[in-house]
Amino acid sequence: MPCHVRRPTPLEEHSKSLQNSTGDAEPMLFPMYTVPVSAILSMTTLEPHEALKLQGLLVQFDKTMGKALFVSHQWVGKRHPDPDFIQFSVLQDALRHLMSEVQYIELDVRTEVALPSAKPFATAELKSAPLFVWYDYFSCPQLEHLVSHKLVESGLMSDLAKAVNSIPLYVAQCSFFFALCPVIESEDHSKLLGPQSWASRGWCRIERCCRELSPEGSWVLIRSAKQMELICSPLATPGSGSPGEGQFTVEEDRQRLGPILLKTLQRKLRFLLQSGDLVGYRVLLNHQPLFLRGFHVPAMYDLVPGFDADAFKDGALTVSKFLYNNGFSKVTEVDQVGWTPLHYAGCRGDPDLVRALLAQRANPNVKAAKDNVMAGALPKWRVMTSVAACRHHEVARILIEAKAELSGTQLVGACIGNDPEGIRLLCEVGGVSPHAADHEGGYGVLAINLACMYGATAALEELVAQAVRGSASGMRQGSIDVSHAFWLAACFGNCSAELVDTLLDLRADVNEQFHLSVRHPVGLLVKVMALKHRFGKQTHFSRMSFHAKGATPLMQAVMGGQYEAAAALIARGARLDLRNSHGYTVADLAKGRSPPVFLVQAFAGQLAGCLRVASLALGSGYGEEGETEENDVMIEVHF
Repeated sequence: MPCHVRRPTPLEEHSKSLQNSTGDAEPMLFPMYTVPVSAILSMTTLEPHEALKLQGLLVQFDKTMGKALFVSHQWVGKRHPDPDFIQFSVLQDALRHLMSEVQYIELDVRTEVALPSAKPFATAELKSAPLFVWYDYFSCPQLEHLVSHKLVESGLMSDLAKAVNSIPLYVAQCSFFFALCPVIESEDHSKLLGPQSWASRGWCRIERCCRELSPEGSWVLIRSAKQMELICSPLATPGSGSPGEGQFTVEEDRQRLGPILLKTLQRKLRFLLQSGDLVGYRVLLNHQPLFLRGFHVPAMYDLVPGFDADAFKDGALTVSKFLYNNGFSKVTEVDQVGWTPLHYAGCRGDPDLVRALLAQRANPNVKAAKDNVMAGALPKWRVMTSVAACRHHEVARILIEAKAELSGTQLVGACIGNDPEGIRLLCEVGGVSPHAADHEGGYGVLAINLACMYGATAALEELVAQAVRGSASGMRQGSIDVSHAFWLAACFGNCSAELVDTLLDLRADVNEQFHLSVRHPVGLLVKVMALKHRFGKQTHFSRMSFHAKGATPLMQAVMGGQYEAAAALIARGARLDLRNSHGYTVADLAKGRSPPVFLVQAFAGQLAGCLRVASLALGSGYGEEGETEENDVMIEVHF
C-alpha cells in the first residue's frame, strides 16, 4: 500500500519561507548609549546622560562590540534614580559576585519544580565578550524637561521621547536583562521599593514583557548582591500582570505604549516563525489579548498569507480561519505538547471562537501531554486551567455549560491569575470545592497553598470566603487549612507583607516549624530534593529543602530573599532563636546572602527597621492596579 504523505500546512510553509529571511530591521529613534562594565564598577555616584557624554564614558552600542545588559529598576527619588547610591551599589556588588564567585544563576523555585526542561544561566556568558550596560539615567537624555514644553508645542519629539520609544529595541539588542529590586525605602521614606513594587509599575512591566518577547526571553531578578534568580517562565514572574493594568505616573503613557507593545509582539511572532517554533508561535499569537489588556489596541491574528475567506460558509469561517492561522488541519488535532486548537482558543478568550469550536465537537477535557514553558503551563493542563489563569470569565462559563470536567487544577489556575471572580465562578457555578487540590499537576497541592505560593492574596481571601459560604449552606466545614501555608509562601516566592497579615488573620502560626510527612506529595518532593543536595546536586530549591526540616517561615523567607516578608514576619512576632533540624538559626542561614541592613539589625536584637519596613510595605499600595506614584521621573518628563 502506498504510504500517506502528510502535506505541510500553510503555517509550516510560511514558517519555512521566513527561515532565510532577515526582514527589515526597525531603526532606533535614538542611539543605544551604554557604559562599559568597568566604568560601571568604578562609579561612586550616578550622573545623568549629559554629564557622562561630556566625560566620554558613553558608548553607542552595536552587537559587533560585545554584549549588552539592560537594567530595569525603579527610581528611588523624585528627581534622581538613586540619590544615596544604595540601589546601584547592589548592582555593582551583584556584578562582581557573578563575574568572579559563582558559575550559575539558579532557577527560581517554582520554575525548577514545575518546568524540569528549564535550565540555569551560566555566568561565563557575562565574561564571554566585552560587556556594556544600559541604564536609563545615563542612557537616555535627562535634562530636556527645560525645553520639553516648547518641543510639544512645536509638534516635535524630544530625544528623551525618542529614546523611551526605542526601549523595546534596546531590550532586543541586549543579551542580558537584570531587574534590580533590593528592598529599600524611597528617598522621602514614604514608600517601600522591592520586587513587589517593581512588578506593579507599568513601565517595569513593559520592560519585562519586552524581554520576555525578545529572542533570549529569560531574565535575572536581583534581590540582593548575592541573592538572585533566573526567571524563564511566566509562571515565576513576581506579581505578573499585563503592562496596561500596571501603575503609570503619567496616565497618557498607558495608551501611548499599546502600539509599541503590539509591534514588539509582532517582532517576536516573526522570530518564532523564522526559528520554526510553531508551539511558541501559537502560544504568543493567542495570548495577545493578555499582553494587550488595558491598552486600546486590537490584536492581530491573520498573519499567514493565502487564506481564502470566500471558500467557506459563514458558520465555518471562524473556525477555518483560526485553524489556518494556527497550523491545524482539524479541530481534534494535537501538537507536539498535546495542545488542541481549543487549548489555544481558550488562551485567546474569544467566546464566539470557543463556541464555534465546541459546535464542531472540540473536546474541552483533553489533557496536555507535556509542559509548555512559554505558556507557563504544566503537563496535564486542560483548556479550562489556562482559561482560568488568563481570567477569561465568559469563556469559562461557556466551558462549564459544555460540561467541561472541573477539578482543583482549574481552581489552581484562577489562583495563579489571582482572580477572585474566576474562583467564585468555579465554586458557585462549576461546583468546585474551595478545599480542592491540584491532583492533575502531580503534587496534590491545595488551592489555598497554591495561592500562597504565588502571593495571590486576593485569591486567598476569596477561597476563604467560599469556604465560609459553603459552611453556611451546610456543604462542608468552613475552616481553611493554613498549615504550612506560611512556609510555602516564603519558599516559593512573592510573599508580601500583605500576605503575611492575611495569613495571620486566618490564625496561621508565624513560628510553625516544617515537619511535612513524606506521605504528602510536597513532603516527598522536599525529601527528594534534600537528598539530591546532600549528594552534590545543589540548586536554589535543593538548598531550601535541605534546611527545611524544622525551618520556620522566617528562615525560608530569608533563604529565598523574601526580605519584605521577613520584615513583616519579625514585626508580627516571628522568633529569631528557633533552630532547624541542623541546628541553624535564621541568622546562621542568612550568612553569605547579603541581607538588607534592617534584617542584620534584627538579628542583633534591633527590630525598629523591620517594624518600619513592614509598615511601609502595607502602606505602599502597590497591590492595587492602576494607582500612580511619582518616582518614574524619566518617564514623567519625556512627553
